[in-house]
Amino acid sequence: MAAAEYDTAGESRLSTPEDKLTRPLMLFDGDCGFCRYWVARWRVITEGQVDFAPAQEEASRFRIAKESWSRAVQLIM
Repeated sequence: MAAAEYDTAGESRLSTPEDKLTRPLMLFDGDCGFCRYWVARWRVITEGQVDFAPAQEEASRFRIAKESWSRAVQLIM
């Protein structure tokens, strides 16, 4: 997955730390198969109302320690 989550038009929504989120963002462990499985399901259920991104690529933007996102998904509103 690229360094940013992409919307349905293929444009990056997450380009700089100063950007305000227009939708909630769920960060997950992109190396975890269990996490990727559930994120795939949640993408369908949330119908584009929530963005998802691997924490490995976006957590530092929100100053979330690896100890936090490696144990649980992080929902940023």
